[in-house]
Amino acid sequence: MTLQAIATTEQAIAAPSYYVVTPDDVVPIEAYPRGDLGAGMACLFQQEILEQREERVSRQLAELFRNFGFEWEPLSEPGHMRFVGHAAFMLDQAKSNAEKVAISTFQSLDIPVLRMDGVSIVDPSSTVMSEYLRLTSLNAGLYGDSPYDVTGAGSNYNLRQTGCFQKYSACLQRSIVAASLPIALFEISDSFRREPADRLQLGFRLRRFHLPEAHVHGKTISDVVEISLQLHRRILEAISELEPELVLLINATHEFATANHGYFKQLASQAKSLALLKVAGPGEMCEDGVEVDVEYKLVDADGCCRELSTFQFDETITRNFGVRCDDGTTPSTIHAVLTGGIERYLYFLLDRIVRTKRAGLRRHLPLWISPVVARVVPSTDAVTDSAVTLARQLSAAGIRVQLDDRGLDQDSAIHDADEILTPYFVVVDESNSHLKVRGFESGQFKEMNAGELIDEIQNGSARSHVEYFQRLSRQPLNMECL
Repeated sequence: MTLQAIATTEQAIAAPSYYVVTPDDVVPIEAYPRGDLGAGMACLFQQEILEQREERVSRQLAELFRNFGFEWEPLSEPGHMRFVGHAAFMLDQAKSNAEKVAISTFQSLDIPVLRMDGVSIVDPSSTVMSEYLRLTSLNAGLYGDSPYDVTGAGSNYNLRQTGCFQKYSACLQRSIVAASLPIALFEISDSFRREPADRLQLGFRLRRFHLPEAHVHGKTISDVVEISLQLHRRILEAISELEPELVLLINATHEFATANHGYFKQLASQAKSLALLKVAGPGEMCEDGVEVDVEYKLVDADGCCRELSTFQFDETITRNFGVRCDDGTTPSTIHAVLTGGIERYLYFLLDRIVRTKRAGLRRHLPLWISPVVARVVPSTDAVTDSAVTLARQLSAAGIRVQLDDRGLDQDSAIHDADEILTPYFVVVDESNSHLKVRGFESGQFKEMNAGELIDEIQNGSARSHVEYFQRLSRQPLNMECL
C-alpha cells in the first residue's frame, strides 16, 4: 500500500501520521511487521514516537575523548568544549574537510558556490528576524530551552541559533542571479543552543558548536527536490567513511507527502535503509517551518540513533525573509549540512573506533585527521640519532610524526601510541638497515625501508576532491549592494 492510497483514510489525516518507508513501499506504522525493523529503526521508534530518549557517552568513547584532549571548559558555563593539543588539530581538519566536501560536491553538480563567514549576534527585533524566529520555533525545544541573550549599549541581541540567517541576509542586500540558478552559499558558523543541563554530552549535545551549512537556491520546489536527491547520494558517500548503521528520519508536510510518495522510496533505496516518515497535518509545516526535513541517524556503539547530517527544503521561509532573484522571482531553498556538525562528526569518528573494537576489529582514524600518523622509537640510545634522521625525513615528506625518545620499554611505548590510535609504530633498530613497522589494525610488525613507508602513508592519505574553480559567467549574486 502506498502513501497515495492511504492519504485519504481518517488515520492518514491525523496529525502527525507515521509510516515506514522501504525502497518499495510506504507503509502505515501499525501495519509494518515490528520484527523486521532492526535495532536502528526500533531505537528511532522509541525516540520519535514514544518520546523515550536514552543517550549516553560510553566509557570507552569518554576515554578516547580524554586521550585526544576533548574536554569541557570548567571556566565557562556548562556545555562549552575546549580542544587541547591533538583535539584542536582534529577540529581544524574536520572543519577543512567539511568545506572541501561541500565545495567539491557543488562543483561536481555544476552549482556555483559562494563561501561566507561573519557574525554570531542577531538582532531579533528586526522584522525579517522576528518572522524567521517564529517559523523556526514551531517545535518547542529544538534550539534549546531559551535563546542566548546579549545586552549592550541599551539593546538586546541573541547569539546565533541557526546557520541560516546570515546567508539569507546577504541575499537581501544583493539579488540572486536567476540565470545562474541553482547556486549555493556555504559557511561554517558558530551556533549556540541552550541545551538543558541534564542533556549535555561531550562531543554531541553542546551549547556552542560549529555548523557547516549550505543554502542551495533553485528556481522551484520541483528543482530543489531533484537536486536534493543528488545531494542525498553525496551525503551517503561522505558519511560512509564512518562505517555506520544508518536509518533515516523524514518529516514532511501532508501536501508534499501525498503528491511525492515516490520521493521517499528513492531516499530509502539509495541509502539501502529503512526510513521513518512523519507526516504533518493538512496545512501544517514541519519543524523549522520547512516542507521536508531529512535527518541521517547513525547508530552509535551503545545502539542509540543520533543525528549527523541533514537537509531540508522550503519556499515559505525564503519568501518571508524577502529573498528575491534579479528577475523578481522567489527561489526555493535547500538547507544542507552534508557532513554534520563538526563536533558531531568528530564524535562519530571516535565512536567508529569503539563500534569496530566491539566487533573484534581494530581501526585507526583516517590518516587525514590522525594527529600523529607515525611514531618513531629508537630501540636503544645508540640509534637515537638515526631515529631523529628518520623523523625528519618523514616530516619533510608531509607526514605528521612524533619521536618517542623517552626510553620506555617497547610494550609501554606501543600502549602509549595506541592510546591515540597511532597508525604506524616504527622501531629503528641497530641490527639492520630496515625499519620494523607495526600497523595499528594488524598489530603485526613487518620490515620496510624509509621510502616504502613514505609511499604507503602518502598513498593512504590521498583524498579525492574536485578542484575548485569559478566560472565568472555564472555569479551566484549580484555583488553590488541594493
